[in-house]
Amino acid sequence: MRAGGGFVHGLTFSHHPVGAAVGRAVLRRIRELGLVDAAAARGPHLLASLGAALEGQASVGDIRGRGLLAAVELVADRKTKEPFPPGERMVERVVAAARRRGLLVYWSKGCADGVAGDVVVLGPPLIITPGEIDLAADRLASAVAAVAAGGD
Repeated sequence: MRAGGGFVHGLTFSHHPVGAAVGRAVLRRIRELGLVDAAAARGPHLLASLGAALEGQASVGDIRGRGLLAAVELVADRKTKEPFPPGERMVERVVAAARRRGLLVYWSKGCADGVAGDVVVLGPPLIITPGEIDLAADRLASAVAAVAAGGD
């Protein structure tokens, strides 16, 4: 309840029969194509490919994920996991460098302490192939290396 009475419980198109029908159709198609199982099966390949491509890069503190959702933590010091200062805009620079290489990724900030802590997030389509996973990992590794070297 909000002050003064009333209860906010929806938006203009929530509870709409067309929206509900579309949602059901999407869920049915996900089941028909086995996309949840495909994501679970390809997830280990994604993490392994990222691990191999980013191995030895001093600015990568951690690679983690589940299914086809993966995160690459960027750090100023790999040993201590010290994050980059927010003013360095490390994750924004890596995302821009990845885009120039034809790879679109998400990013997040403040993951270490609410202020500092950069993470690059990969959430590829559930129909991605193993070859495309490897290509994405290589492009991300190239972007991280270029930014860490002071370029790009």
